[in-house]
Amino acid sequence: MKTQAEEHPHEKGRPHWLQERASAVILMPLTLWASLFAFNAIGKSRHVLVARFGRPRHAIAVALMAGLAARHMQLGLEVIIGDYLRGARQKAAKLLTRIFCVGFVVSVVLSLLRLRRQSRVGADK
Repeated sequence: MKTQAEEHPHEKGRPHWLQERASAVILMPLTLWASLFAFNAIGKSRHVLVARFGRPRHAIAVALMAGLAARHMQLGLEVIIGDYLRGARQKAAKLLTRIFCVGFVVSVVLSLLRLRRQSRVGADK
């Protein structure tokens, strides 16, 4: 018995395609927010920026943007990898892409947690 993907090969990539489009749509307002946030940060002191990134709403927005951007990048790179590599090289490249994307998100979240801690320490002084 054939699976749905075997009967309709064009359906195999549909979830991947939908995820790419959904992440792009969600990234649009987050990118606008990040651009305005960065523009507004010009000329501000380090103390002010640490306090801003220490706020939960800003930290959550940055973490969400990093996670979605990493996933969007991973999806796009996997399409490119699938087009140009085969076999073990394809699997290795996809694994490295996933490791890089997860590492990126983890580093952003750890940085935000550090900024949160620094903003609390600065508020206690």
